[in-house]
Amino acid sequence: MSWKVTTPPEFEPVSLADAKAYLRVQHSAEDDLIEQIISAARDYCEQELDLAIMDQEITLKLDAFPRNRVICLPRANLIEVVSFDYLDSAGDSQPFTDYTEDSFQTPARLVNNTGTWPEILDNAGSITIVYRAGYGPDQTSGGYPPPGSILQAMRMLITHWYDNRNAVMIGATPAELQLAVASCLHKHRRLGV
Repeated sequence: MSWKVTTPPEFEPVSLADAKAYLRVQHSAEDDLIEQIISAARDYCEQELDLAIMDQEITLKLDAFPRNRVICLPRANLIEVVSFDYLDSAGDSQPFTDYTEDSFQTPARLVNNTGTWPEILDNAGSITIVYRAGYGPDQTSGGYPPPGSILQAMRMLITHWYDNRNAVMIGATPAELQLAVASCLHKHRRLGV
């Protein structure tokens, strides 16, 4: 199984204006830096949670169908499945449609309705599933805004990384920040697929 984000989020969960207000920054000289820190904070939280925070498109490749009826989707705070295709034994692409999306389960999963999978080409990446996952800026995008605790974890990281631009601080202990961020993210953490 391999996957990657093929269409990144259009929006960040914490806007530049919100981050600057939280940082109490009133100038625009470091806007580019702050935007990079916002993106890094989202990426950090997504890695920690194994969860897409903002609406993004993910492509999952499988070499074979699982032995059971279930395919678990990585980082799936599932909004929708865009496509589910496989290469048949002749090497032709075929859609697979006989499944049910289970977004209530953590992680989200696709369940084969028949219990049997089609024959596929014995080749790496013969199965491709493209799906949208994440929270959205509002309900019109198919999702809901991220929980406040995730946003707060991001704000703390943004503040820390803005104020401390070096990898090492002499005489400082980052344990309090790590504990605070971890406590904000804990209840949203997804255990790997």
